[in-house]
Order: sequence, then structure tokens, then C-alpha cells
Amino acid sequence: MQRLQTSIPLQSKFDKFYRGVKNESGEFHVTGTARPGTPGQNVLARPPSSLAAFNQIPTGISRLSTISSTSSGVVNPGFSLSGQMNINIMERPITQHGVAGLRPGTARGLSMTRQIQDKRYYIGLLQLKIRELNQEIAIIMKDIEDQTKERATYIHYDKRAKDLAMELTALQGQLADYNIIVDKMTSDVGKEIIEKETEELATKNEQNLLKIEDMFEERKKLEQKLTKIEKQLEDEKRRTDRLIDSMDSNMKEKYDELSKEKEKLQEKANALQQKLDKLYKEQGYLEEEITLSPLKQEAVKLHLKITETEEKRDKLREEEKHRVSPEEEREKLLQKIKQDNMDIAAAEAQLTEKKKQIQEIEQKLEQLETDMEDTQTEKQMKYKELRKREEIIEQFMNSFEQNKEDESKKMNRLENTIVDYLENISNMLNIDINFIGNDEMAILNNLPLFNEYEYINNDQSFEKLTKENLKLQQIFSEMETLEQRLQIELTDLNGRMGNKSSKSIILEDLESLRAKLTLKQGELIAECEQLKHQQLECEEEIKTIKFECDEIKQRLEDNDIYTQISVLENTMDNLLEEHKKIQDLIIKEKERGIFEKKPRVTSKVSTPVWAMGLEVSDRVSERARVLSNEAGPQRLAKPGLFSQRQLQLDSDNAPAQKKSPEERPSWLRGVLRAAITEGTGVNALA
Repeated sequence: MQRLQTSIPLQSKFDKFYRGVKNESGEFHVTGTARPGTPGQNVLARPPSSLAAFNQIPTGISRLSTISSTSSGVVNPGFSLSGQMNINIMERPITQHGVAGLRPGTARGLSMTRQIQDKRYYIGLLQLKIRELNQEIAIIMKDIEDQTKERATYIHYDKRAKDLAMELTALQGQLADYNIIVDKMTSDVGKEIIEKETEELATKNEQNLLKIEDMFEERKKLEQKLTKIEKQLEDEKRRTDRLIDSMDSNMKEKYDELSKEKEKLQEKANALQQKLDKLYKEQGYLEEEITLSPLKQEAVKLHLKITETEEKRDKLREEEKHRVSPEEEREKLLQKIKQDNMDIAAAEAQLTEKKKQIQEIEQKLEQLETDMEDTQTEKQMKYKELRKREEIIEQFMNSFEQNKEDESKKMNRLENTIVDYLENISNMLNIDINFIGNDEMAILNNLPLFNEYEYINNDQSFEKLTKENLKLQQIFSEMETLEQRLQIELTDLNGRMGNKSSKSIILEDLESLRAKLTLKQGELIAECEQLKHQQLECEEEIKTIKFECDEIKQRLEDNDIYTQISVLENTMDNLLEEHKKIQDLIIKEKERGIFEKKPRVTSKVSTPVWAMGLEVSDRVSERARVLSNEAGPQRLAKPGLFSQRQLQLDSDNAPAQKKSPEERPSWLRGVLRAAITEGTGVNALA
């Protein structure tokens, strides 16, 4: 069996198998493989009738022919491996019943293939293709095994090449050493010089080894520092993650926005840094080119000169634009001089005024000082005395311990002297000598001193010592009282110090304070957000209420009843003002005592007002009764309607007429408003 070409894909073969090829005569036939048939048999024998895919029982196994036929000696055309043929749908045979079915045709001048191309025929073709695929797979597996063997040998050879390269480098080093020795031998260098060089090289090597060790130790230290820093960074990252997790939603959103902005800015910075690096590289490249070529250097110098000259040119042009004629310059200078003279004169005047003010203030200060000296009252003197006492007490308190020690030492010394005197006296008394009383004192005074200190005089007597002892005892008692006071103050101070230390401990605990502050801050922020939300809600409610109020006002303005009510209220106000004026006139006339003639006038003026009010009230009540009778029980049953109010007004009608004139207008206003709101209309008032 010939080996098929492996370059053509399997899918193209199946496509060709299903498409078929068209003959010149218009018949279609299915192409097969380029295999010859067997002698004495048909090209396609009956293949096995069993396959798992078709669910059939195996009846027998037949073999397809594999040997070329002797009769024909021509290869039966199979799957055309040269390429695919483009089959047009319009070239298919069309009959009256539609598209004609595919019939197996003959190849060009070749023998006939199997006429009945049923399922078994195609199964046989598939088995052929499967065999070919298995052969190709076996060939590919052999190629893979060969490649794996080659790869193993390649690894072995690679290791061998590396070992040989190491040996070569070692041999090159030895060769270099031998070359150095040959050079030394040829140059007639002495043995001593070579030994010195070797010693120097050995010392250098030792120094280099020490340096390397130091570097290694430094590297270890740096690595340890790096590990510590990395741990710290991890801890900080964890803390940041915890803080981020503990944040509110708003804070997280802000943090995300800021992180995104940071990333964007970092990207921009990186892009700008890359641009800068490129520009620096270009600058260095251009500078190198300029340094290499003298022409470019000259061009750069000329370019710099051109820029300088252009700047000078621009400056000169600006000066020419702003240049003025000499006459105008003179005028400007004269004006400047005049202005300067005026400014100088004004400044001198201000200086003189300031000097005068300073002199006046100094005089006032002198007067105040003299007044203070003259008016030093007793309070100031007492204050100064108290200050002096306080200073003395402070000095005494500062030197209290030293004074106490000194006094205690003095007391000990005096006690010792007294003991010595008493011992001397006892010794003298033991002697059998009869002295006179006055002589005993003289002897005591003339006794030799047993005291080693210098500040006690020899002429001091026993009485003086007793007096001093009493004084010192008094002082000692006073010192004890002072000591008790100081102890009390010390206890107070220790208590204060303890309180302050506790407060300082509380203040030193900054983390707890910060935590408390953060909690308070969070609570305040939450309250602020709630208040803002409430504020927005209140603002919306206010807007809605204002809108409703405006609508109501517009409705009232558009309503004719409201306008009539406003007119009636104005008339009522005017009438009330007139009524008040009339009452004032009546009161004044009564005070004058001329009220006998005036009552007629006042009655004439006042009766129309009350008549109008009573007429209006009667008309409103009548109209309300009519409406209540017409409305029936349903209208009376509703709360807040005019019928109920009118019933109340009818019940209060009699006393209402007896009310004072100041109370009647409010009653009338209530009646009018009730009538209008209940829909009585203008006709009720007419």
C-alpha cells in the first residue's frame, strides 16, 4: 500500500468524499482512494455488516481488495488529493420532478465502480480511512520517540559541553599563569622581586577577602532590615485593609475614587517620566553629535547669539514704542518734581503733627506719673508690705530645712555643753571644800572650758545659758508647729500630684483618646448626615407648603367672595375707627360738662352704624335659616357647616345685642366669614 500525502487535512478528504465529482457527461460519482482493486473481484467487496454506531449484529468479515487488478492494470480513481473541486448548484441535473438524485458514474475512460452505494459501501470507505489514520499515527509516534531520544542525547551533550567549557577556562587560567612565568623568565626578573609581588598579592587577596566578608555581613544586615521592613509593610497593609473594611460606604467610595485618581496620576507620571527619559536621551545624543561636529557647535553658538539679539531687538522695539519726545519728558519730570515736593511737604506736616502729638502724650505721661506718686494710698503701701512678707516667707520656706538642721545642731551643742557643766559641778561638789554661794558662781564662771566650739564666750554664766535654752525651746516648739503645717501642705501637694499624674496617665493614653474621638466624630458625622437629611426633607416640605400656600392665595385672589369679604372688612374697620372717634368725642364732651346738648348729635351719628350692623346680622341669620330649611337633615348632620353655627348664633342672639360695642364687630366678622365659607354667597349679604 502506497503512503498517502499527510499535508492534506482530514476534513478536506471527508468534504471531497461527501461532495463527489461531476463527469463530462453530467453524471455524478463519489471519488475513492487512489488504491488499485484486487484481481478477479469487484473493486469494492462487501464490507463487514456490523458496527457499534449502527447497532447491527456481525454476520461476517470481508476484506477489501489491496492488490491492483491484472485485467485492467489501471488505478481506480479514489479521493482526489490534488485539491477540491468547486461544484455549482446550478450544474446539478434538474428534471420535471425536481433535482435529480445522485447516481454513481464512471470515471473518464476508467472501469465502473460499485453501482449500489449503500451504507456498507460507505462503511468500507470509512474503515479504509481509519486504517490510513492509524498508519499515520504510528509514523508520528515513531517520529516522537526519535525526537525524545535526540533530546536526551542533546541534554547529555549539553552537560558535557558545559564541563568542557569549565575545563577550558581552568586551562586558560593555567596558560595565563605559565605565560606570566615565561615573561618573567625572559625579562630576567629576580627571585626577590617575584616573592615581593607574591606577598603583595597575598596581602591584597586577604584584604579583598576581609572586604568581601564585611560586604557579606552588611548584606545579611541589610537583608534582615529588608525582612523587618517587609514585615512592617505587611502589618501596615493589614492595618490599612482593616481600616478600609471598617470604613463607611461613603468613605469607601471616596477612598476608591482617590485610589483611582492616584492610579491615573501614577500612569500620567510614568508616561511623563518616560517622555523625560526619551528627551534626556535625545538631548544626550544631540550633545554627542554636537561635540563630534564643529559645524554643529558653531551653529549652536550662532543660534544662541540669534536668540540674544532677538531679545535685545524686542526690548528696543518696546522702548521705541514707549519713547516720548523730550518736551513731554520735561513736562513729566516737572510734574514728578512737583508731586514729590507736595508729598515731601505733606510728609513734613505729618511729621510735625506727630511730634506735637508725641510731646503732648509725654506731658500726659509725666502728669500721670506725678499723680501716681502723689496719690500713693494706704492700700498701695499695704500691698507692698504684703509683697515683702510673701517674699520673706518664700525665702524662709526655701531655707527652712537648712535652718532647721542648723538649729538642731546648735541645740545638740548646747545640750552637750550643759552636760559638761553639770559634770563639772558634780565633780566640784564631791570635793570636801566649803565655799560661799557667791564664790561657787565665781568658780563656775572661772571653770575651764570643755567646749571645742568658738562661738560660745567664756564669760557666759549659767543663767544666760538657761535663758537661751528657754528661748531655743520656744523656737523649737514654733519650728515643730511649722513642721506640722509643712507636712500637711506636703500631703496636699502629694494628693494634687497624684491627681495630676492620673490625669497625665489619661492624657498619655493617646490611642484610647483617639479611639474615643473617632467614635465621637463618627457619631457627630452620623448626626450631621441625619440632620442634613432632615433639613432636605424639611426644605422639601416647606417648598410644598409654600407652593400650596401660593396656590391658595391665587385661588383666594381669583375668588370674588374673598374680594368682597376684604372690601367688607375694610368697611368694618373704617366704621370701627369712626365709632372709636365718636366715643372719644363723647368722652371729651362729658368731661367738659356739655353733654346735655350733644347726645342728640352723637345719637344721630351712632345710630346708622349700629343700624347697619344689626341689619347685616338679621339678613345673614334669615338667609342661613332659609338655607338650613332647604338643606334638610343631611346638611345639619355634617360637622362644621353653617346650620350648626347659625343655631349657636340664634341661641346667643339676645345677649349679643346687649354686648359692648367693641365686642360686636368680631361677632359680625365671624358671621360673615361663616356665611361665605359655607357657600351662602353674596346674595346672603345683600
